[in-house]
Amino acid sequence: ASHEPNPFGIMIVRFDTGTTAAQMRTAIAKAGGDVVTDLSPVGAMAVAPVAPDFGTKIRASSYVASFFPESMFDGPLTLDGKEGGGSVGPLNFAKSRSFPDPWHDAASFLGVTNPQGILQWDDARMNVPAAWATTLGDKMVKVAVLDTGVQASHRELKDNVVGKTQTFVPCAALKHEFGEKALKAAGLTDCGTDDREGHGTWVASRIAGELNGFATNGVAPRVQVSSYKVIASGFGGLPDWILSGLLAACSDGVDLVNMSITGYLDPSDANEAQTYRLFADAVQYCRARGVTIFA
Repeated sequence: ASHEPNPFGIMIVRFDTGTTAAQMRTAIAKAGGDVVTDLSPVGAMAVAPVAPDFGTKIRASSYVASFFPESMFDGPLTLDGKEGGGSVGPLNFAKSRSFPDPWHDAASFLGVTNPQGILQWDDARMNVPAAWATTLGDKMVKVAVLDTGVQASHRELKDNVVGKTQTFVPCAALKHEFGEKALKAAGLTDCGTDDREGHGTWVASRIAGELNGFATNGVAPRVQVSSYKVIASGFGGLPDWILSGLLAACSDGVDLVNMSITGYLDPSDANEAQTYRLFADAVQYCRARGVTIFA
């Protein structure tokens, strides 16, 4: 997370326990604000203040526990260390079906030698090859990928992506509040459900890339993954986007959630401490539903 405020001035309003979603919306409207993202399962709403005295009025509400401005989460880095889309040049691979994947013990890859098996250091560290001897995962297991989206048509994922791709980047609500020019000025142009970054697709492939003899397979190539887009390419994301995706995934009955999202929240900053507590509440919401979260 960066210490820069979000460009839209979005605020989180937290309500007392027992406040209904309808009561939350009424209090926000009376104070002169518009709801951008509904986080009512954890007693909160993300709000665009409209009235100049919104803060004073919302503070006076008997339902409100606290309110604070949101910070930003930066977008993922690419292979060259820069923000935005990146790619590796086209490569030609033999289509031999083999197991483990054909590159696990390869002598070299893209000109890098592999005498100590360092090319698959992550699988080696997790002892994945030994696990494969027991299981490749189960089609009954559903993993929600909260990221930049997932390219469901990718040859490594097309048989393992289930459900509709969803986005929790609230472009429509933000356009309604601030206009399309404001979104473009802020760098928010990634408003679809597809993955324009590549990061989410890569993460999904590490989880469940198919065992098809092409490139490397995922850690559990037989589990199912679903896409919850919470980060916009070239922009990053606000905490409420990530939180709404998390709440939706856990309400949808997935078994696991993967959030390969890196951020830092400063506990000495009152606003960021509040953000941390909101994430903690969302995690508890998921755990109460039997969902395991990896982040």
